[in-house]
Amino acid sequence: MLVQYFINYNRPGVEHCFGGPGPSWVNRRDELDKWMETGTAPDQVVSYWLDEKMQPAGSRLLCAYPHVAEYDGNESWKAK
Repeated sequence: MLVQYFINYNRPGVEHCFGGPGPSWVNRRDELDKWMETGTAPDQVVSYWLDEKMQPAGSRLLCAYPHVAEYDGNESWKAK
């Protein structure tokens, strides 16, 4: 099954690899380490906006395709 090796997380507002108005930074190394250690692929990860000092300045939930994150209007994201 393909999900054993590949998962797509759409990042709305992010240009090809980085930049644009969306949150573009994900700590991929930690996510991959957890996947390899537990054998369980992540259903969702957190993507961050970075400030001028490359520090997190906000975040958004990203879900594995075909699921999407939905903003509830109260500073919270939920998987759908």
